[in-house]
Amino acid sequence: MRRPAVLLCLLTTVGLVTACGASELSQQQTADVLLTEEDFPVDGFTRGEVTERDPAADDAQTTAPAEDSLAALVEGQDVPAACRDALEETGLSDADVAAQSSATFSGDSSGLLPTEVELVVATIDGDSPLDPLAAVNQECEQLTFEESGITTTLDFTELDTLDGTTMVITFAEQELTMTVGGRTEGSTVVAVSATGVQEADVERIVQAQFDKIEAAG
Repeated sequence: MRRPAVLLCLLTTVGLVTACGASELSQQQTADVLLTEEDFPVDGFTRGEVTERDPAADDAQTTAPAEDSLAALVEGQDVPAACRDALEETGLSDADVAAQSSATFSGDSSGLLPTEVELVVATIDGDSPLDPLAAVNQECEQLTFEESGITTTLDFTELDTLDGTTMVITFAEQELTMTVGGRTEGSTVVAVSATGVQEADVERIVQAQFDKIEAAG
């Protein structure tokens, strides 16, 4: 099963200013403050290259809503309208992003999906991009559909201390876990997209990123 593009797209549309109320981070600051491999609070992960925002790429973006939202998870399936609407609302635009940097932290790659964490810090004006995930938890909860004789179940669960959702996908006696979420403090958002990572570790990663932002002042 491919991981839908939304798991990166959702991250690349979040906003960030310093949690202590300082001025918004510049493009260079978003790159500088991103957790390093040494800062990362979970053992066994290697950080890839930092990817910075490219305004030209933003202007050229023409991704269809179903491809850049969680609706990609249920493409072609019979899903209640309220749930599908909620999933499609997670497709976000880069129009308000002023600065952003991201990096992928890679762990065990031997499973059906690699153990990965995508982390983004950015500056944006407007509502938190994490808000639409609350409707997904409310309207979807559990989905079941069958294709080619294989039954697939998607369970959406609200995160305990973060805004977001954990998706458990069960099919052909396989179970995959994906977590998309983060935390908003004022106009500051730190977001994570993770596969094969426990919610408690996602919480630690988000907290470590906020701690570094605050320490950077």
